[in-house]
Amino acid sequence: MEEKYSNRRFDIHSADDIDEEVLETIDYQYPASETEVEIIYPEFTSVCPWTGLPDFGVLTVKYVPSGKLVELKALKYYLNSFRNV
Repeated sequence: MEEKYSNRRFDIHSADDIDEEVLETIDYQYPASETEVEIIYPEFTSVCPWTGLPDFGVLTVKYVPSGKLVELKALKYYLNSFRNV
C-alpha cells in the first residue's frame, strides 16, 4: 500500500524560499510601555517533509515591541512562504 503513495508528494522547497523581503514594520507609538502584542494565526499550513501531505496548525506570536510593530498582512505573507519549506 505504501508504494502506491510514494510518488504523490507536494513540492518541498529549501529555506532559501522563505520570503523575508515581504516583512514590513511600522513605528510603535508607545515604545516606553510594556504592552505585549499577541497575534494568533489560525491558518498556518505546512507540508510534512516525510509524507508530503499538508499539515495545519495555529501559530501564536507574542512579543513586546520596542520601536517597531510587525505589520500584520506582511506577517501573514511571510508565514505563508514557509508552507512548502
